Amino acid sequence: MRHKKLFLAVLFFVTIAGTLHAQEPALPPGTTSADSSDATASSQANVLAQAEDDLARSDMNAAIPLLNSALAQEPNNARALYDRGYAE
Repeated sequence: MRHKKLFLAVLFFVTIAGTLHAQEPALPPGTTSADSSDATASSQANVLAQAEDDLARSDMNAAIPLLNSALAQEPNNARALYDRGYAE
């Protein structure tokens, strides 16, 4: 009985550790992430962060122009496309 409890405890912690190191889901083909390493991606990430703050406050009128700006720079950005669809 004691070994069974130990085994279940180890199994639980191994399962939890495995989920903590899980990879992010793959993006759809033809899309990119805002988490690129170049400088324009950094400014675009700031624009997206501001737009998402606006979305969190349900201020769609402020978020839409920011998202349009981000999509003008990178039209295949999956995050910006999703947020733009949500804002409408």
